[in-house]
Amino acid sequence: MFKAILVCLVFVMAASNSYAKTYGEDFMMPRGGEYSLTRVFDEMKNKKKLKEIVVAGELSSVCQMKGCWVSLKTPASKVLTNTCDEAGLSAESQKEMRVMFKGHKFNVPKDLKGDVFVMGTVKKKKLSKYQLKHLLKDGGCSEEQIKSVKGPIYKYQMEATGLKSTKASGEVSKKS
Repeated sequence: MFKAILVCLVFVMAASNSYAKTYGEDFMMPRGGEYSLTRVFDEMKNKKKLKEIVVAGELSSVCQMKGCWVSLKTPASKVLTNTCDEAGLSAESQKEMRVMFKGHKFNVPKDLKGDVFVMGTVKKKKLSKYQLKHLLKDGGCSEEQIKSVKGPIYKYQMEATGLKSTKASGEVSKKS
């Protein structure tokens, strides 16, 4: 009887974890309290930062050099093809948000796709023309798109301590 209960308990625990992989620090999911990007953008209009929040979103792009950042998109931004389309948009018209990994302590697979949850702090950040061009190059944008960058520009950006993906993807090596 004890074995049957233990097996059932293990099965229930495994079934309740719908996350394929956690990158960076593990974190507890808030019960219905995660932020959508729309909510983040609305709340950031009146705040300097949102600290230690969980944001749910769909990946729009991943750094193609090392997997050291991702971009999340809002449901309304389905028309955007990738991070290259957002280069010149200011925070007020932003439909995507770049997520940098705190201290470059972890990377994600370059082929990661789908829905994710990220834990971290959102701030309005000034990006120089050089920084924008660097990020676009890492994002696999064309030379024409990179050359068209005008800077500086302000963007909402998250510094994440952890990311949970909902689908399995390729392997990535740990930072040494």
